[in-house]
Amino acid sequence: MILSERLEKIIETVPDCETAADVGCDHGYVPIELIKRGKALHVTAADVNPGPLKAARENISAAGVSDRIDTALSDGLLSIDIPECIIISGMGGRLMRDILSFTPTGSKRETGAGKEFSLSKCRYLILSPQSEPDTVRRFLIEEINFEITEEKMVRDDGKFYVIIKAENKGSSENRLSPYKNEADFKYGKRLMEGRDEVFSEYLSALAGKYEGIISEMEKHPSSERAMAELSRIKREYDELQAIRRDRERKSL
Repeated sequence: MILSERLEKIIETVPDCETAADVGCDHGYVPIELIKRGKALHVTAADVNPGPLKAARENISAAGVSDRIDTALSDGLLSIDIPECIIISGMGGRLMRDILSFTPTGSKRETGAGKEFSLSKCRYLILSPQSEPDTVRRFLIEEINFEITEEKMVRDDGKFYVIIKAENKGSSENRLSPYKNEADFKYGKRLMEGRDEVFSEYLSALAGKYEGIISEMEKHPSSERAMAELSRIKREYDELQAIRRDRERKSL
């Protein structure tokens, strides 16, 4: 099975575990590979839509791993048992946050009546949001006390994606978070501290985007509101450049 660069990195990031769940499993490729590569003993492939779940069942059967992968029509985590490791990718940061907070999101609005919702049994979260990774980071740290232990960035089909590994550290009492400012949440503290080459490419591409926007906005007379927006963009650009310089110093 040939997987995208992004899916390969997600699977690579999953720690060895007994149970795992791929929420929003699409065609079931990640659960299949987790079993075939021996990274999990049992996996649940869950999706809120019947179509992708049907395709996942067919692929799981064709791969000969039906005895080790369950499929579940589930609105996020509401209709599955919480495993040791939860994998969520291919959706926006806000939706990911809602799923992890057990908020109904699907059209059928499953309620999971009588079920106690908790992530206490989950040890690892592997998350790859399509957008708003800062929302995910903030939720992990400030709301559910998971510690972000690793971040990677991958470029797949011309787009940049972040992969976040978080671990359940239990109570946050007497534990200081390394996330001190907005930049830590926006860009990812672990990415800024590390030497991820794709992250460096991302920062360079983002700087070029900012430069193009600033150049265009400075060409034309602007209203007071537009000038305020230009000032905001320049501040963000200066912040970005400071991060790039800091990473360059650390790499020397």
